[in-house]
Amino acid sequence: MKKLLLLTLSLVGLAFISTTPTYAASNFEAGRIIDDSVFTDKNSMSAGDIQAFLNSKVTSCDTWGTQTSEFGGGTRRQWGEARGLYPPYTCLKDYSENSKSAAQVIYDVAQEFAINPQVLIVLLQKEQGLVTDTWPTSTQYKTATGYGCPDTAPCDSQYFGLTNQLRWSGRMFRAILNNSPTWYTPYVLGDNYIQYSPTSSCGGSTVNIQNRSTQALYNYTPYQPNQAALDAGWGQAPCGAYGNRNFYLYFTSWFGNTTGPSYAWQAVSQTVYKDNTKNQVIGWNSDAMPGDRVYVKVTVKNTGSKTWVRDNYWPQVQIGTWGPQDRTSAVCDSTWIRCSRAATHNEATVAPGEIATFEFWAKTPTTPGTYGEAFNLVADGLTWMQHSGTYIQFKSTMPTYTWQPQGQTIYTDNTKQVSLGWNAKVTPKQRVYAVVKVKNTGNVTWYKTDHWPQVQIGTWYPQDRTSAVCDSTWIRCSRAATHNEATVAPGEIATFEFWMQTPDSTGVKGEAFNLVADGLTWMNPAGLYIQLDSAKPTYTWDFVWQGTFSDQARTQPIGWNATAAAGSKVYATVKAKNTGNVPWYKTDHWPQVQIGTWYPQDRTSASCTADWIRCSRAATHNEDIVYPGQIATFDFSAQMPNTVNQKNGESLNLVADGLTWMNPTGLYVTFTAQ
Repeated sequence: MKKLLLLTLSLVGLAFISTTPTYAASNFEAGRIIDDSVFTDKNSMSAGDIQAFLNSKVTSCDTWGTQTSEFGGGTRRQWGEARGLYPPYTCLKDYSENSKSAAQVIYDVAQEFAINPQVLIVLLQKEQGLVTDTWPTSTQYKTATGYGCPDTAPCDSQYFGLTNQLRWSGRMFRAILNNSPTWYTPYVLGDNYIQYSPTSSCGGSTVNIQNRSTQALYNYTPYQPNQAALDAGWGQAPCGAYGNRNFYLYFTSWFGNTTGPSYAWQAVSQTVYKDNTKNQVIGWNSDAMPGDRVYVKVTVKNTGSKTWVRDNYWPQVQIGTWGPQDRTSAVCDSTWIRCSRAATHNEATVAPGEIATFEFWAKTPTTPGTYGEAFNLVADGLTWMQHSGTYIQFKSTMPTYTWQPQGQTIYTDNTKQVSLGWNAKVTPKQRVYAVVKVKNTGNVTWYKTDHWPQVQIGTWYPQDRTSAVCDSTWIRCSRAATHNEATVAPGEIATFEFWMQTPDSTGVKGEAFNLVADGLTWMNPAGLYIQLDSAKPTYTWDFVWQGTFSDQARTQPIGWNATAAAGSKVYATVKAKNTGNVPWYKTDHWPQVQIGTWYPQDRTSASCTADWIRCSRAATHNEDIVYPGQIATFDFSAQMPNTVNQKNGESLNLVADGLTWMNPTGLYVTFTAQ
């Protein structure tokens, strides 16, 4: 078990302190010496503030001990040297350790452990009088905060040094503030028996410790002042213990109250979101549409001494309208407690020093304009707290629907693999697939479903015209589609995809489109135009490559003037480029493109095998679809003559079967039996 740390000087007072503040101890509360919010205010002083404070407490340092000693024995130097305490005597304001000034050390420790630097300053004073001492000795700096110096044993040298002393004190304070299970303290929040003095016969009383900071002070100095010690002010009294009394007196004399208000707060953050998913921040000076709802999140720190309790407790802490207070809000939402109270905190309890979160909807008025809303916290039915400047501004503007093109492409189909460009070459009754990308340049989010109005792509010039390229999948023949995305916020990109069906006739078909907030307003025309050049279907091809192989895997080439064993089977491949304007389809489409016998056409081939479609049609292409400009592959087998040295010549061509033969390209192969 860790020994309680206390320095005897804390109990009896420092006889050599030359200046002591004057302040009454009558307001001292044994169970609430200092509030957590005050004890942990690490930003109460900067390093510069600390230095200025130390300078103000010692105007002149007796560095060489030339003044008369308060303890007799000649000068201070003579008194000190007789006890092995040699000058120079460096005042705290001028002291440095490891190239850091004392003020910087105090500040750094305060930041490291989130302790008020004023607490550390008072600690240095009440333990060793270092703040006001004009000739402190090296011994005082060794045990500057009294850490590791119990009443019943010498000080432990492992804790010596100003920085070391302050850091160990800060570490102990923080461990108790955090209720760390690894740091022992005999004190608990609630009732504790605490003596008036190290002498047990002096008695004591039950003290209700109300917060962690008071608990930490008792862990440091485990005695309370009796009434006589309090009545004595800075003086002594029978059975008196003065460490915690002196802490209170120094702090209140130098820095003000050790306790804050019961109900107080400090703003931490405030954010306005698009909605309660809290995914899209829109800022505090928020642009919104008339009647729009936005979602507000405010986080605050409880800087008072009372815990805030959300349910079944009085008073509830709520966020309400301010300036003037209890005003009916112009942005009140139906979810508010009432139109002067937006919400209570999310957390079940918020202890002093903890963070509370208030979340609520706000609804912009239906009239355009700028609306400002000031908020404050209130312990409802008891007291308003100090205002910390929480303010929301809503700029309510009329909705605008505008757009800007970002790209447009026509594809052969909805796989979007083959682009036809915008002046697309098509055939009558051909379906093509359009993709249009646009940017929302207005101030309104576009919604795909469950919201009015829907933003759609429609016919233009004139508007609402029945389109000559309307497809059965359109919303109606003046509305091609709405956007793919569930929502498109201002600045985001929307994608419109739709089929178009070319008419029966040939010729150039142009279609102008625009965006429309359907049922509300057409948007700015931006020159969106699609042109389809519909021509009579043409089936033509170019020869690309041909090969003959002895094996079906086509790894053993034997050339087109092929020689193989009489009666054997060989394997041929022809590659052809579609130079027409019609895709070739392998299945489920008429006509099929096949490789067949030529010169004369539809001739029964002597090389026909059981693999052929029929003995005038060797095969169709391997690919499911061969678009204009793409390469088709035809694989088929061929039967060698049965007689040695017999030669069969085979002329071949492509045919759109049942419709038309294509242009002959001189495709020819010979098979010679051996």
